[in-house]
Amino acid sequence: MFVNEEKDYHLQAYSPLIDAGDTLVKDKDGTRSDIGLYGGPYGTTYPYLDLAPLEPRGITATVTGDTTQLNWKRNHESDFKHYLVYGDTTQGFNADSTHLIGTTTDTTFTKIIPGFSGSYYILFKSKDNQGNISDASEEIRIVPVGIKGEGHEVAMDYRLFQNYPNPFNPGTVIGFRLKEEGRVQLTVYTLTGEKIKVLRDESLSAGYYESYFTGESLSSGIYLYKLNVISPSGLPVYTDIKKMILVK
Repeated sequence: MFVNEEKDYHLQAYSPLIDAGDTLVKDKDGTRSDIGLYGGPYGTTYPYLDLAPLEPRGITATVTGDTTQLNWKRNHESDFKHYLVYGDTTQGFNADSTHLIGTTTDTTFTKIIPGFSGSYYILFKSKDNQGNISDASEEIRIVPVGIKGEGHEVAMDYRLFQNYPNPFNPGTVIGFRLKEEGRVQLTVYTLTGEKIKVLRDESLSAGYYESYFTGESLSSGIYLYKLNVISPSGLPVYTDIKKMILVK
């Protein structure tokens, strides 16, 4: 629970790292030392900001007849309360209270959609105990199939997700989604392009996957991870690169 996972490592309010350090070490305000860059006698005194939780990530879908079950990765904020589910027939709809179709503390949601002629869109938000609401998740599109729209399927694109946690020490999880079967190459590099480790180099079917990366032998800094997807016919179909931060 940092203020910003990429550049500001001050702790948020309700972070489990507050007053969780060495019992014999004090922060500048005289309380037990925080764990993190700004704890201890050489740290700083600062207000703990009460920020919104992270948006739901790693959404997957299973379709059976006219029923769609959506699953996602669980949030781990210590003040997390529940998920908000929004839906509408218009792409890019405004996810407000008029489009709220459910809440859940679990990481699964089931929606029954009878035969219809158009698409239906669903997205999620996270809410904490103080009422703070996250940004919206990616928008999931449920499309009809068949001549008369009898049944449906979920249209999900290729995507490389931001690693979590980020910053990390020593390990982090990298998630990605495949729209169709393909050969996956997931590789970690330095900022100068030096290859550090190949996390994946294999053929995978459509779906959501995760790989674990540990930086135990590396120094603090910014690293890159790159996803390449090649179709069964040998054609490149997707590539993306993201940054991650190792802090020791």
